[in-house]
Amino acid sequence: ELGRTYFQRGRYNDAVSVYRATIERFPGTDWERKADEQIPPTYWRNLDYPRAIAAYETLIEKYDESEVYYSAVRDIVDILRSMGNVEEAHRQIDQALATSPGVRDRAVMTFTKAKIHFGEGLYREALELFGQLRTMRTGRTPNGTDQTETRYFEAASLERLGRTEEA
Repeated sequence: ELGRTYFQRGRYNDAVSVYRATIERFPGTDWERKADEQIPPTYWRNLDYPRAIAAYETLIEKYDESEVYYSAVRDIVDILRSMGNVEEAHRQIDQALATSPGVRDRAVMTFTKAKIHFGEGLYREALELFGQLRTMRTGRTPNGTDQTETRYFEAASLERLGRTEEA
C-alpha cells in the first residue's frame, strides 16, 4: 500500500524502493509478485524508459507465463513507440507473434502492429493487417480492439490510399 501511495503522489523513486523492499522481505509470495509487477510501470510513469524496459524484461524472465509475456511485450512496444524507436517496436511484435500466441494475444499484437503502420503512413501494410483482424473471431480484447474499431481503421486506410469507394 505504501508503494502505491508513493506512486499516486508521483514519488516514483520512493515507490520503487518500497516495492524492492517488499520483494526482498516476502520472497515467493503474492506480495513479491505484485511488487515485481509494479516496478516496470513505475519507471515508465517516471519517464525512465530504459529502466522500464529492463524491468519488463526481468519480469518476463522471472515469471515464465504467456500472460505476463504478452502483457509485458505490449507495454515494451508502447514505451518504444514513445521513444520513437518504431523499428525495435516492430521487432518485439514480430518476435511475440512468432511464439504462436493464442487468438486474443495474436489479435492484440496484430492490432498494435497495424496501428504502428497506420501511424507511419504505411496504409497498405496497415490495411492488410486490419483485414486479417476482421477475419479473427475475438470479440473485444483487453488492450486490443473490437470489430468496429478494426473496421474504422480499415476504412481510414482505404481512404488514405485513395480508395474512397471501398471505404
